[in-house]
Amino acid sequence: MSRLLLFAVLIITAGCISSRPALESESEPCEVTEAVLAKVQYVTGADPCDASAITIKGASCERVGVAAERRWLDQHFPGYDIFHQALASTVVGSPCPATSYDIISFKLPSGERRGVTFDITEFYGK
Repeated sequence: MSRLLLFAVLIITAGCISSRPALESESEPCEVTEAVLAKVQYVTGADPCDASAITIKGASCERVGVAAERRWLDQHFPGYDIFHQALASTVVGSPCPATSYDIISFKLPSGERRGVTFDITEFYGK
């Protein structure tokens, strides 16, 4: 009886392992390279509920999206130092479409404090 039970457990386990769908990260590697970052576009005014948000388009996954955010910050605010970062999203039931944001507050070498909002909907959670 115990051999029969063990055999049944092995069959079920093997079936579960072999039928597991491939994770996105397994089928499409997420590598940050200059070629990948060159495909990323930064669009302002595209978000209907936050016209000042910078929408990141073309990032295939979170790692690429975050690298794109840093690249944009490096290009526009050299020497910045992040002191606060938060994720936000639109509220369910609002007239705005479901959107995810990365809100970054930083200090410039001059001491000035600034902030930027990235619309990360396209790559968040990938």
